[in-house]
Amino acid sequence: MKDYILQFVHSGVFYTIFGYFLFSLMDAIGKWLTQSYSIAEITFFSSLFSLLPVSFMLTKVPIKELLATKRPSLHLLRGVIILGLRLTALFAFSLMPLADGFALILTGPIILCIISPFLLGEKNTIAQYLAIGIGFIGVLIVLRPGFTTFNMGILGALGAATCFALNTVLMKKMSVTENKGAMLFYGMSFTILISGLMMIPSFSMPGLVDLGLFAACGLAAGFAQIFIFNALKTVPASTVGAFQYSCIVWGMIIGYLVWQTKPDIFIILGSLFIVASGITINKATKTAQTQHA
Repeated sequence: MKDYILQFVHSGVFYTIFGYFLFSLMDAIGKWLTQSYSIAEITFFSSLFSLLPVSFMLTKVPIKELLATKRPSLHLLRGVIILGLRLTALFAFSLMPLADGFALILTGPIILCIISPFLLGEKNTIAQYLAIGIGFIGVLIVLRPGFTTFNMGILGALGAATCFALNTVLMKKMSVTENKGAMLFYGMSFTILISGLMMIPSFSMPGLVDLGLFAACGLAAGFAQIFIFNALKTVPASTVGAFQYSCIVWGMIIGYLVWQTKPDIFIILGSLFIVASGITINKATKTAQTQHA
């Protein structure tokens, strides 16, 4: 039994699960901090502290490769999208429960499937179109249009989902000529620089406790990336993609423990539709890529 547990802890599946837990923890801390600090300040400090663990990963990449780029304009555009993703996600979490926010933000793969034919020239299969329909039903269940008061956080969550999809499109385009380390370096550098400038007008000096929370938020984000990166070395990308929906579960657990928020039946049912849609799209996309290989 002990050997089995040790084997699991060192497996790609564990790395994936723990990585998404850390991402969920990052967003939970960010949500807590929005009570006292601006979204820009939270983004700046969390991105700055996330550099500590990520820098160890980047040290394996030669400086020339880290700075070399043939597509500087795409790096700039991706930087804007990554910053937009972080700002809109924090805005969403500041106004709605974690589980609700994750359910809508994780419609990103559905949006990606919709825009891929236009931006990447990829053709969707019948299974993918059916999955999009299932995901749309899930979103309607979560939103309950006409039966609940509109929450501005919904726009933030859907904005974050759109940024996720656009970032994936850019990464696919850039992967042909750009080093992954360079994409990570330029993306993080842009986020730190611009969020730092944005926070100046509303800057509030954090105390030691809040500074610790900023550090925890950033370290969680940095180590999450490392765990996911290592997971991709041992398990298929489709497996890693499927486990991203565990964030909804983590959101429910953390939301209940910290804010005593209980997800209602609509959130649970809608999330199941969205999860089913995302996993189906992931598998259908992998099958289509295999057939064209």
